[in-house]
Amino acid sequence: MATQATEAVSFDNVRRQGPLHRILGSQITYVLAALVILMIVMTIASDKFLTERNLQNVGQNLSYIAIAALGQTLVIILAGIDLSVGSVMALGAVATSLAMTWTADWALFIDWPGLALAFGVLAGVAAGGVVGDFGNNVRWYLNGRQLSRVDIGLPAVSASRPLIEGKIRDRVRALPNVSILDGHDIVGPRASRDLRRVIGVRVTGLHGQGSQILPADLVVDATGRGSRTPLWLSDLGYAEPPADRVNIDLSYASRLFITPPELFGDDAVITTARYPGQLRGSVMQRLEGGRTLVTLIGILGERPPADLDRFTGYAQSLPVPDTYDVVRASRPLDDGVQFRFPTYVRHRYERLTDFPAGLLVTGDALCNFNPVYGQGMSIAALDATVLRDELSAGGEVDALRYFAAASKFLDAPWGIAVGADLATPGVVGTPLPPSPLTGDYVRRLQLAAVHDPELARAFLRVNSLVDPPTALLRPDVVERVDASQAAAIGSR
Repeated sequence: MATQATEAVSFDNVRRQGPLHRILGSQITYVLAALVILMIVMTIASDKFLTERNLQNVGQNLSYIAIAALGQTLVIILAGIDLSVGSVMALGAVATSLAMTWTADWALFIDWPGLALAFGVLAGVAAGGVVGDFGNNVRWYLNGRQLSRVDIGLPAVSASRPLIEGKIRDRVRALPNVSILDGHDIVGPRASRDLRRVIGVRVTGLHGQGSQILPADLVVDATGRGSRTPLWLSDLGYAEPPADRVNIDLSYASRLFITPPELFGDDAVITTARYPGQLRGSVMQRLEGGRTLVTLIGILGERPPADLDRFTGYAQSLPVPDTYDVVRASRPLDDGVQFRFPTYVRHRYERLTDFPAGLLVTGDALCNFNPVYGQGMSIAALDATVLRDELSAGGEVDALRYFAAASKFLDAPWGIAVGADLATPGVVGTPLPPSPLTGDYVRRLQLAAVHDPELARAFLRVNSLVDPPTALLRPDVVERVDASQAAAIGSR
């Protein structure tokens, strides 16, 4: 009662104060004043602070925090409804990523931040995805040992593929200048009389709708690993692009479970990577709706089964017990599915000297990766920025210029994936150019990163495509790797 009386008196005092007095006495006022002073100081200290590019970067970074803050405000408004931080931030991250990827410049980004924020908050509340730091909330087992935990400031969003693709599809459908022709397949391109330009495509209905010609100023092949552009080029009298291939004979089986939360703790993902001498691995992800997706992996003839008993036995055969512990303690939700991926391919369109105008290739149709490494969406987003730059350059779209630009950013992730796979005896493929970043050095770095958080940070930033692979060859990184190896030898 004493507390309630005190609060009532305090509230009456505030009501009797004038509006100016309340504003000047507000904590928010002091925070805003501090921000204004900070901006003035930074503007004086650096002539780059108020540049368009810098303000864009600041706005993009703060938008993610704003989404989380707005989402958590709903918890207060709704008086205690159990809304996880992950559910808001996971889909908020997707919304922010879309805003950063789909807009050609910062002016367009400014045009619709409210839409991105609303999307992130509402989708997060409805779907409940999971998010964590890529280093601190992902349990990494490399070479059979757990990587040192370290917060690297990179959000790792764990959400199901239907959720992500559904939200993206809804966003694309909402664009006023986009039409989607469902239930049709592309039969082939339509070319000009001299075959120098693609001027459209012929499509046919899959349910008896017949065929039709869709005229186009530009055709972009985004049909994925099943792309038929190499065959179309041959039919038009052009050379097919050379291709780099890696034959890995990958198989995996996935099942959905309801898992006791204590088995994951604060982790969003648990990865048990294969390594030379160990052809099996796994990835476990917490998903929206309290579910867990467990994927068992095998290469070079190892075939993870889908039925529960053998699935559990396969999990028990892995070098660390985490996957088995989750599977045996969880309640299965489905019968599981299997998938095979024998080869991944990089089509070298940039090596062609002649290519028809009006045609480009993007995404997995250009270069597809070992799906276990989770690079596909990041690569597609990077490729989208190259496509955006080519389209905004003005004038005729130059296919060979576009392919050359795409090839430059593909070199790093391709080298990471292929280098890791070719280090496994039995995996064959197009060799990589000579590099000091050898498989032996990367393995020594990974082993050292078990006890060295800074090495773990360096490795994960490269693995997540934030830093180039050459970052692992910085003198300070090499020195730490050598010191760790020397300490290991000395302790024997």
